[in-house]
Amino acid sequence: MKSIVLPYPGVWDRVLLLWNWIKSNLMMVLVTALVLFLVLVPITRLIITSLQIGHPSFPEGWSTDNYTAAFSTPTFYESLVRTFWIAGSGTLLSLTFAVLLAWLVERTDMPFRNLAWAMILIPMAVPNILFAMGWTLLLSPNAGALNVLLRGGLDLVGIHLTKGPINIYSVGGLIFLDGIRGVTTIFLMVVGCFRMMDPTLEEAARVSKASGVATFFKVTLPALSPAILAAGMYSFILSMESFEAALAVGLPGGVFVLSTLIYFTTRVQAPLDYGLGAVFGVVFMCIMMFLLIGYRRAVRHSDRFSTITGKGFRPRIISIGKWRYSALGLFIVFFLVAIIL
Repeated sequence: MKSIVLPYPGVWDRVLLLWNWIKSNLMMVLVTALVLFLVLVPITRLIITSLQIGHPSFPEGWSTDNYTAAFSTPTFYESLVRTFWIAGSGTLLSLTFAVLLAWLVERTDMPFRNLAWAMILIPMAVPNILFAMGWTLLLSPNAGALNVLLRGGLDLVGIHLTKGPINIYSVGGLIFLDGIRGVTTIFLMVVGCFRMMDPTLEEAARVSKASGVATFFKVTLPALSPAILAAGMYSFILSMESFEAALAVGLPGGVFVLSTLIYFTTRVQAPLDYGLGAVFGVVFMCIMMFLLIGYRRAVRHSDRFSTITGKGFRPRIISIGKWRYSALGLFIVFFLVAIIL
């Protein structure tokens, strides 16, 4: 009797190995499948809608006219540039402030540092939309509470205004809100690095007669640059996709960013244009993918900045002398702006 020869030797062995691996990692496989489903289905629907004419539920055919219309619309390019400008400026503001606050908490003899920690964390409990709406009540050009007080003060010196002088419904208003909201996230990402930083390099700089300011800018910041860069890129991505402040502040003032342009196209304008909004969404998705790739590349080689030291080391606390309570005042100002007002 002739033996049966399989056309692909080892195929069944591989199938059995794969099946055994799936059984032994069933939970991970199910979670991965669920995540892929939740990600791929909306992305596929978005791309299909961008190539359809008419309502997504009753498409009238396939066409690339939506892409042609999107890339020939000046508002799209204005919104795209404005999105990058607001996200970049807001990130720079929050990154600068957060790094300074992290350094003050972990590396200086500022008083009440535990209280400062609490003041930094509390803003996370306030939803973004409430934060933005609160500031519209304070700085709306006509009836904002702070603007009313400012106009009253200016009247005393002979300057009479009917509205303003500050308009929250502007690019500057969006940058301000974005910069304040990003401080806590960046602070939490970099404060641990300040705490665990090997003090050897800073001590060597001090032995070389470097001042405290020179040591901070030429040693401390370069040594922590991977963490700071990663935190900045992460904050920039969050700022790019931010919607609440752009909706509550930007839309009433006619200041469109990419997220609100999508909302306006599919929810406000007449007639609604789902295909055009889907094209804007595809562009937004591609930008986010490139930014995430850049973020991954930025943190990929962070181990090159590691230093090897013994156990039990602790970075030296720096005395800031007469500036101790001024430093605490920065935390109080941040808490006043982010929470109290």
